[in-house]
Amino acid sequence: MTKISKMLATIVCSMLLLSCKKEQLACFTPPQQIMIRLLDKDGSDLLDPTNLNGYKSTDINLFYLKDDKKNYSSVKLDSRPDTKAYFLTTDISWNADKGKDFSLVLSPTVTDKIYLRYDKKSEDHCGFYKFVEFKYNNISYNQTTSIDNLTSFVITK
Repeated sequence: MTKISKMLATIVCSMLLLSCKKEQLACFTPPQQIMIRLLDKDGSDLLDPTNLNGYKSTDINLFYLKDDKKNYSSVKLDSRPDTKAYFLTTDISWNADKGKDFSLVLSPTVTDKIYLRYDKKSEDHCGFYKFVEFKYNNISYNQTTSIDNLTSFVITK
């Protein structure tokens, strides 16, 4: 093989390698926030600050383990004054690709387990997260939609 042939082969191979790029995404949809509503067996809202038997927002924390270290996720108490409903709102779905276990500390003596799975997907040059599964204390739940189109997981404890 001559020098020119080798150089031409190198150039052609380089062009082929450079033309192989990762898929370019034209759009991206982030995963949705997770909203959790906690009720007792009588339907009382356990997150309502006026409920003496409920949980206090100052005690609530959410974390997951990574490399044996606690990684805290933001969790805040939100309310719907029109329906007098209280929710824990969190962005843990960003950390749930292929599934992850989370610990929800509700009080000094109550820690519940959450398993959440979203899978990263891309179709037609658009990236998104697909909801797969939500378990609360090893029980599977589906999201429910309230009258005002608010989507949440309603847990009865």
